[in-house]
Amino acid sequence: MYDLGVQFHFNMDMAKASSNAILMGKKYRITILTERLVRIEYSPSGVFVDNPTTLVLCRNFTVPKFEVNQDSRYLEVETSYFKLAYTKETPITASSLRISLKGTEAMWYYGYPEVKTYDGTFMGFDEGKERYNKGLYSIEGFCSIDNSNDFIIDEHGTLTGKKNPSTDIYVFLYKDDFNLALKDYFQLTGKPQLLPRYAFGNCWSKNYAYKEDELNRLNATIINAADKAKELGNVKVMNIILLGALVKSMNLEDIDWESIIRENIKEKFVDINLQAFKKGMEMVSEEAFPLKSN
Repeated sequence: MYDLGVQFHFNMDMAKASSNAILMGKKYRITILTERLVRIEYSPSGVFVDNPTTLVLCRNFTVPKFEVNQDSRYLEVETSYFKLAYTKETPITASSLRISLKGTEAMWYYGYPEVKTYDGTFMGFDEGKERYNKGLYSIEGFCSIDNSNDFIIDEHGTLTGKKNPSTDIYVFLYKDDFNLALKDYFQLTGKPQLLPRYAFGNCWSKNYAYKEDELNRLNATIINAADKAKELGNVKVMNIILLGALVKSMNLEDIDWESIIRENIKEKFVDINLQAFKKGMEMVSEEAFPLKSN
């Protein structure tokens, strides 16, 4: 698989849970991530997923306190929040695995409708009502996320499908401690990242010409790609000049851009496009986005 570059690589160690938090057999694996969060897997092939997925990035939690009682057929796991009972080596069903929420009469099982779970929220400027799937908050004090069919992320940052089908469920059992459930969720999935400032360009809306000192305060780079393209003899290469500037600015130089250009552009235009790409890179300072008029 083509390596997209180190900036797309994931920390594979963070995606793997501590062995001290795992209880497993030939076809099942149960991971106690926190006292309120448990991962339940069943794989007929005995192959389990340790890679990150498009939802789950981190499973390497601090091992919580829990107690285990088991024999050759049955397994019980208990934390301060829940008690799990499972019939070993059986597919995950409503009768083979159940989790009771301690201090309440609530009980979760596979396929439980979770009708008391609030839907996800939506906020935007567009008109119309949107309805989303269930969120994390439930007045019953628990909810689940089915990650069975999510895409897997390989070591190069590429999305792949599961080669071996399996059941993969995360169950949050937090009772009244919803803030702690949110903490567990964001540690599991990663906190939402802000877009880098440079991705927005100059997002001003003013009715007068920008002054150089104002652009300097924005830490902006000005690339006059049209003029440079004319100097090279073909105005159509200004997009390649901008591509070169973007590659330099975002530190994407480890990718073999020359090969990509040669593979996607007609042979008679390759040389001028390579010149344009190089020119775009030269127009960006090695510093982080200073103002530079070219």
